Amino acid sequence: MVRLVFIGYLSWLAAGEVLLSDGEKVSGEIDLGELTIYVPQLKRHLRLKQEEIALIRTEVEQQKMLQAWVFVEESSRKKIKLPEFYPVRWYRTEVILKSGQKVRGHVLGKSFYVLGEEEDRRFILRRQHRGKKGQALEDLVFVREVRLGPVPKEARLAGLCGKVKGAVQIFAYRLSDPAAVSARVGKDGRFEVRGLIAGSYLLLLRGKEKIALGTLGKKPKEEVRKKVLAQVKESREFFTDKKVLCLGQREGKVWALVGMARFGRTTAGNQTYRRFELWLLSQLTPRWEIEKRVYLWREVWPRGARPAWPEVRTFPELADFRVRAGEAKLPAQEKIGRFFAGGRRDGTTN
Repeated sequence: MVRLVFIGYLSWLAAGEVLLSDGEKVSGEIDLGELTIYVPQLKRHLRLKQEEIALIRTEVEQQKMLQAWVFVEESSRKKIKLPEFYPVRWYRTEVILKSGQKVRGHVLGKSFYVLGEEEDRRFILRRQHRGKKGQALEDLVFVREVRLGPVPKEARLAGLCGKVKGAVQIFAYRLSDPAAVSARVGKDGRFEVRGLIAGSYLLLLRGKEKIALGTLGKKPKEEVRKKVLAQVKESREFFTDKKVLCLGQREGKVWALVGMARFGRTTAGNQTYRRFELWLLSQLTPRWEIEKRVYLWREVWPRGARPAWPEVRTFPELADFRVRAGEAKLPAQEKIGRFFAGGRRDGTTN
């Protein structure tokens, strides 16, 4: 058997075992990559890397036999029931992380391989499983477990607390996830972010006219900076005015904090709308393309308002902040407090 292997590819593989619902076990090197799961408890999607996962367990949430049907004719809503039935099953997935934390939810369809000595086997983790006409529910064989390592002692989801005067909202973002987690900051500067899984987070603190965030990466070369700024400006969307507030490059990709605005003349009214996002850009072609956009917050201002863009300053201690199972505490940030309390300067940190 001939395999094409990219340099460094095998470093992502891990010895493991797949257990199917019919009792079959398949062992070998597992190539799962990343798993995206929506967790109702957290009300958001998580993107989990294979090296973070100890065990994946699939449970049957609902199943039934449905009767097949067809439309009477094209463009008609009238249906004709057929004598055949087919099985449909819905699944819920539980993921136990190597940190001991556990999340349960619904996966986005994910295919993966188990590389064996004789052959490679392909499997699918799914939310819904629809069988063929004439099949029974027992015919729907599914992945019951994926074992990637020893199951650790159970640990609860993490919380992050601290105190930063002058901030009104805090955002904690794990760079691999599709969304950030946020919490309001009290008048006394205290905050508490709940429902975090173990990992490295970028923290952003929002004040009334200022933003403090972790360093996004090293300063990009001027050539790269100009191309990224041009790409952000050229992107066509609802917001007509865009401003790159901060840039940083890491691992060959560029992270940007982007502010966007639209001044009236919309179906929603004539107010001024502003939105702030984190953008990830990569150079897959000669152009820098937008790979991911992470929503942060939105503002609505009175008609005709043209508020100045907030002043932005980066702080290394807010970048790659490590959160482990249990409680995490952000040390007192007096420098950030002084930044929020100080007078406004022109310009931003790029």
